[in-house]
Order: sequence, then C-alpha cells, then structure tokens
Amino acid sequence: MLRIFRLLIGHDILNYLAHLYLARENDALLLGGFLGDFVKGRLKGQRPSEIEAGIQLHRNIDAFTDAHTITLASRNRFPSSTRRMAGIAVDIIYDHLLAVHWHRYSRTDLEAFEEDCFRRLLQPKFIDHFPERALRTCQGMASAQALSMTKRDDYISRCMKSLANRVKKGDLLLDSARVFEAQRDDFSADFEIFFEALIKFTNEAISNQTTSR
Repeated sequence: MLRIFRLLIGHDILNYLAHLYLARENDALLLGGFLGDFVKGRLKGQRPSEIEAGIQLHRNIDAFTDAHTITLASRNRFPSSTRRMAGIAVDIIYDHLLAVHWHRYSRTDLEAFEEDCFRRLLQPKFIDHFPERALRTCQGMASAQALSMTKRDDYISRCMKSLANRVKKGDLLLDSARVFEAQRDDFSADFEIFFEALIKFTNEAISNQTTSR
C-alpha cells in the first residue's frame, strides 16, 4: 500500500479527485482535467480543442483555489513554522474531505465513480493524447483504485510521510496530519464553504467555454 502512495506522490497526484469530479461533464473535459498537471506551457492546438479546454479548466481551478480567501484561511491554521508547506497540505486535506463527504456531492458512490472515470480516461481513442508519464500514472491509479484510497483514515498521514522525503524541507509536513486532526471540524467547515464556491466557479467556466466555441 505504501508503494501506491509513493507512486501518487512521485507523480504529483495529490488532489485529482476534485479535478476529476469537476470535469466529469464529458470525456474530453475529463481527460484534460487529468492532464492539467502533466501538460505545461501554452496550449497551441497539439490536442483537440475539447481536451485543451479541460487542461485550461484545470489550471483555472488551481488559480481559483490558490487565491480563495477560504483556502488561505485553511493554510493559516498551520503554525507559522510549517506554513511554507501549508498549500500542499490543504490540497491533500480537501481531497480527503471530498472523499469522506462524497455522498453530499454525488449520487454515485465513490468506487463506481472511480471505475467509470478510469474507463473513460483510458479509452483507446485517448491513449495518444497522454504524455508517457501521465499514461503510466493513470494506469497505475486505475489498478490501485487510488481515488477510493483518498477516504482512508490514514490517507493524510501516509501522504505527508511519503512527500516529506521528496521535497525540500519536507519534514515540515510531518506535523500536518496532527494539525488536521486537532482542527478537523474547522477544516471541514472551510472545505464545505470553499467547495460550493468552486463548483459554482467551475460550472460558470464550463458554460463560458461552451458559449465561446
């Protein structure tokens, strides 16, 4: 099991549950949502426009999240000595809370959603649009049922332990799980407010993308 956490951390797969949930409207958007952390630089038509729209949506979601007052409040719940890593910790915590409270946001259970996501992502027609590293990661996540693992009670602590060995000053992350447990209700309240705002932002962004085509 720890090997899977290392796989996810090593490929920066820390908060993909939210991205895939928000991009679930159609298959191309879903693929773009997955590829958002793997495709860098300007989007110049290397992939179909619907997939690039999903990549851009992923980037817009990240920017909205980073700047939102609620996520900033969540980061400020960490001691000043560890705040440098708080953004990473909050991403992991929010995805965990989404998994824990999944029934509030979907009529489909998490395991069924995950199975459907990876079936759609790994369609033969999409394979050539994956960078090699992204394809390996997607296949690994599918076989490991990585999205469902996000709801495990030990998900946050395992992520922090794995990540601590991979980033500069990663040891600052080791107390993050304890900070979360001590303030679980506060983080949960933050997440609930933020995620409703993020859903509204995403729906508007998708509507605008559709209108502009």
